[in-house]
Amino acid sequence: MTPEEVSRSTAEVFDAAAEAFTRWTPLLWGPVGEAVAGLAALRPGERVVDACCGNGAASIPAARHVAPHGVVDAVDLAGELLTAGRARASASDVTGVRFHLADVTTWQAPPGGYDAALCSFGVFFFPDMDAGGRHLLNLLRPDGRMVVTTWQHGAVEPIVMPFVRAAAAERDAAGLAPVQTARMREASARVEHRDGLATWLRAIGGTGAEVSTVVPEVPLDAGRAWDFVIGSGTRTMLLGLDEPAVTRVRHRFETALRADGVTSFRPTVLVGRAVRPS
Repeated sequence: MTPEEVSRSTAEVFDAAAEAFTRWTPLLWGPVGEAVAGLAALRPGERVVDACCGNGAASIPAARHVAPHGVVDAVDLAGELLTAGRARASASDVTGVRFHLADVTTWQAPPGGYDAALCSFGVFFFPDMDAGGRHLLNLLRPDGRMVVTTWQHGAVEPIVMPFVRAAAAERDAAGLAPVQTARMREASARVEHRDGLATWLRAIGGTGAEVSTVVPEVPLDAGRAWDFVIGSGTRTMLLGLDEPAVTRVRHRFETALRADGVTSFRPTVLVGRAVRPS
């Protein structure tokens, strides 16, 4: 796929995922976003770019940190998530965040650059993770801070793998081609360990790279687990399946979770921080 096709496909998947994604925001995306904004050490009056912002899980807390005169440019390819973000910001009386439908890998910084760049679970969606990461770092002023989150190796497997197996069985029965995930798997594998994420931050030009962890805990029931897999990038596994097939995927998935005794979700989130050299 060309970079443009990758971006278009990502946008389509997350537009379709928006409702389920938003239901998970208070459970996972929001708490992680709060942690990201805190680790960025934001100060009043600063300018921030939130790449792959989704519905503002990190953008909205970041805007609170930089208020009253700072601004957060929240950038994403998925218009439905941006609409949800605007609604969430309005409901929270947060005015310092601006949501933009755009490709952050071509986004331009304001004069003088941003003070901080955030990217929660987004770098592995870039068509070229290294080029996208370098571009994000270069949006910063000298000594500006970059904070990104990724999943630690195995963090989402208790939920995701039963879904992948269930969906793959239906895709095979329907004669559909396997979903092409090699590019994203390779990118994710490079940043799914503390050392790997720190190495990547240095490789794109960051200095002082450090990695910490956040481990949220979410109680699970069948509906909540289903929302997670259809409200994230794993939704691509359902592309091309008709409604009865999707229903069978859900039944197999929920049956597998019960058999595995999965009743909670405790994913380890890696939070990497680096600085643009002065």
